[in-house]
Amino acid sequence: MYEYNEVPDERRKAFDEMSEQQKDGLTCDEVFCLYLRDVSKNVNENCYKQCLRFILMYRECINEFGWLKRSETYARAGMLHEDTLL
Repeated sequence: MYEYNEVPDERRKAFDEMSEQQKDGLTCDEVFCLYLRDVSKNVNENCYKQCLRFILMYRECINEFGWLKRSETYARAGMLHEDTLL
């Protein structure tokens, strides 16, 4: 499971022990965090900073377009007034 020179990571171990149902329940932020932890162990500082910037911008993009799509879907269905999150 771990490389010979890798220090065991308790969060990664907890992830590996999760059921598929639990993994499906993870938020995007939790998944991005796990990914960035793995990346940080395999790349230099400059590369990590680039990955971090990309993930932050990607996350913002997902938020912006996700909420827009949700609003459009509810509006098309004539249920915009029923969406309590908007």
